[in-house]
Amino acid sequence: MNRAPTNLIPLNRAQPHGAGTNGGQAVRRAPKERILHMEGIQKVYGTSVAVENTTLELFAGEILTLLGPSGCGKTTTLRLAIGLERATKGRIWFKDQLVDAPEDRVFVSPDKRDMGMVFQSYAIWPHMDVFGNVAYPLRVRRRKADEIRQEVEKALDLVGLTGFGNRPGTKLSGGQMQRVAVARGLVFGPDLLLMDEPFSNLDAKLRDQMRSELKLLQRRLGISVLFVTHDQSEALALSDRIAVMQAGRIEQSGDPKELYYYPQTTAVRDFLGRTLNFKGRIMARSHGNSATVELTEGVICEAAGADHTQSSAIHSPCVASIRPEHVKVSPLEGAGIPGSGYLTGNILTLLFIGDRYEASICLKSGMIVTVFLPCDENWAEGQAVKLQLPPDRIQLWKSEAAQ
Repeated sequence: MNRAPTNLIPLNRAQPHGAGTNGGQAVRRAPKERILHMEGIQKVYGTSVAVENTTLELFAGEILTLLGPSGCGKTTTLRLAIGLERATKGRIWFKDQLVDAPEDRVFVSPDKRDMGMVFQSYAIWPHMDVFGNVAYPLRVRRRKADEIRQEVEKALDLVGLTGFGNRPGTKLSGGQMQRVAVARGLVFGPDLLLMDEPFSNLDAKLRDQMRSELKLLQRRLGISVLFVTHDQSEALALSDRIAVMQAGRIEQSGDPKELYYYPQTTAVRDFLGRTLNFKGRIMARSHGNSATVELTEGVICEAAGADHTQSSAIHSPCVASIRPEHVKVSPLEGAGIPGSGYLTGNILTLLFIGDRYEASICLKSGMIVTVFLPCDENWAEGQAVKLQLPPDRIQLWKSEAAQ
């Protein structure tokens, strides 16, 4: 590994990703190098299609996350990238080399691809000490003993495990095993690191810590990472780009904010974060991107966010969606006026989660929604409240019944 060793945490001199100036003038950067390109990939097991017509690109120095529920094909896609599975159809390029193309009878084995891998189970061999586990990829590549020792020491230093070489594999904590797995994936200096749910076996506090450490390490090394997870917060926190998968296909890809605030499909909308979905019908449209909607709760509201119902006629059923953190909640004074632009209800439960309350509110229609309340105000279970829906935060979608 021809990289200077460093501890994982003290990175005060590191530049922000993408930063760079030249005498106060912006530096013009060359186009990013494409590290991985998967085109029209299909993977079939018997009669079951695990991955269908999937195309994605991963560029130098970025973290691309495959996000989706269990069984959506994300781990299979990862295994296809490294060569642990062979594609049924399509082509895979690693840098400029075609590594898998069944129609062209091309397949490059995993050991010939310059990729590191961190498995969900960490795959730490109990009969080996830490040094032996990390050294394994170098021994497979028949490196000299002196080189193996130097590179293993550098890799352990990178992940904050200096001096752990003689520790038995069975005498490691979960966090230490995860660091050993990362060191083993990095020890031979790969151009691409693949990680399959690497934090799923850690407790919540350690999981948050390891996410931060991984991102700092990745920025320091400038290595490309293909990351697989079903954890939405993990994907949002770590990724430069996210590809949301559903039923073997990529539903939408883009940077985290783009996917969170501007989902293009209901699958992305409902999987990435929480969403409140209110049934209603379209009453009118303006010349801009605004529409008047009557909700089934008996409230008229304006929707000025993304509109996915442009082809729907007036009076067509629709769904008005909004993120719970965008709902403005305040105590209800008086009985409230029907049709005044806000929903009314009563707080069923209040959960104190540190920086805010998570409140379940029963609306007058009987619908129960979960929203967030500031913890520096006085709230009580049973309290009558009103919920205001900011027009620019409401997105309109076609009703499932209308599709």
